[in-house]
Amino acid sequence: MPLQIIKKIPAIKAEYIPEMLWLTVTLLIPLAGVSQYYLLSQTEMSHLELPKVALLRTMAACMLILLLFQAFKLNIVSCCPKSVTELIELVRFTPKHWTIYAVTLFTISTVAATILSSNFKISMWGYAPGLDGYSIYNTTAYIVIFTFTAIHLKTRPQLKRLVMAIVAMGVITSLIGFFQHFGINVFRLLPSQEFSR
Repeated sequence: MPLQIIKKIPAIKAEYIPEMLWLTVTLLIPLAGVSQYYLLSQTEMSHLELPKVALLRTMAACMLILLLFQAFKLNIVSCCPKSVTELIELVRFTPKHWTIYAVTLFTISTVAATILSSNFKISMWGYAPGLDGYSIYNTTAYIVIFTFTAIHLKTRPQLKRLVMAIVAMGVITSLIGFFQHFGINVFRLLPSQEFSR
């Protein structure tokens, strides 16, 4: 019986998978969290940070696997420029490419800063390895998500859905913060002791 039900469900088309991934990142990461004492950690806010970081890294890994699979399927190595002149011709400094150049420069500077850091371990993994948002591990996850979205975001309806998801999460997160300001613990994420600014 369950097999018959599964056969009736239409298969998800492969071209929708990238959009499902970036919408999942947009919709779930801001809301990820568990109750305060569910996790034991060295930081006070780990019950909110750890689920977000774990989801960020998991989704970035899924996106990277899909990117590598697509690169292998398309034999991307054969498309790479063979000389410096081909590379210079390929790279055109037009305004529509400025964001990609800025992210590339940021990536290079982050890798260089990590390699030349006086404390490589903290620079690589962060002060609290599962939580720190500015380690190269998390920064790489952000870069993978940006690259994946930049490669696969092709149509105006996709852009519209992405912007709508970002705005919706901004409104929901703002409402949660508004209620928390007045002591209404919507998802029971506030600490149980008196919480003040």
